[in-house]
Amino acid sequence: PPMTTRLARRMRVGSTDRSRAPTTSTTRITRTLARIARLSRAHRRARVVMSRSTTRLGLTGSIGMGKSTVAAMFRDLGVAVMDADAVVYDLYAPDGAAVAVVAEMFGDGVLDAATGAIDRAKLGAIVIGDDAKMRALESAVHPLVERAREAFVEAHANDDVVVFDIPLLYEKGYEASVDAVCVVSTGDEATQRARVLKRDGMTEEKFNGIAARQIPDAEKRAKADYVIDTSCSLAQTRARVEEILSLVKS
Repeated sequence: PPMTTRLARRMRVGSTDRSRAPTTSTTRITRTLARIARLSRAHRRARVVMSRSTTRLGLTGSIGMGKSTVAAMFRDLGVAVMDADAVVYDLYAPDGAAVAVVAEMFGDGVLDAATGAIDRAKLGAIVIGDDAKMRALESAVHPLVERAREAFVEAHANDDVVVFDIPLLYEKGYEASVDAVCVVSTGDEATQRARVLKRDGMTEEKFNGIAARQIPDAEKRAKADYVIDTSCSLAQTRARVEEILSLVKS
């Protein structure tokens, strides 16, 4: 069936009065956020109670600091890691839970015509540089990420430690939702920049735009409970990860 038909089925929204004036983008976003807020309130009343016996460790770091490498080290040591970026990627995938919501807010033009997934480049062209639309998008997607987080915690309720890999942990105030925070850092902006600019499709302009959304590395390190240095060898970094894991388990 046509993509718009599939989206309508997934959204399961109530019927609307087609005789009304065309809905503006702002009105559409406002209505969608209001409906999400109602659903979120209902969900909170029945939400999973997080186990307090499990230590929740936040893992963060600015772009190019080696956070993904450190997250892999925690996994290798048997620690469950929830990757916030991967969760959003899944939400935007074909039939993902965020697809219909985002398309309702910003129009079918944000969809990949071949797969029905959210085209992140098209979405980015709409929301990047527009603070109101970016906030609206985050408000729509956050409840879905929170549900994935709760499911993750429930699945690992008997673990000693779980890790939440959250790139913008401090920027979004998520430090209050974890027991301790690890910041991954090279301690050197030049090294960070050189690493990032080696990535396919990365430019100075893109790097500067991403960095502008992140608080300075020095400030993150000052706030952190633990700092993991990635300017050294992988063996030394892994030793630090093992040390931190031992400390949070004690």
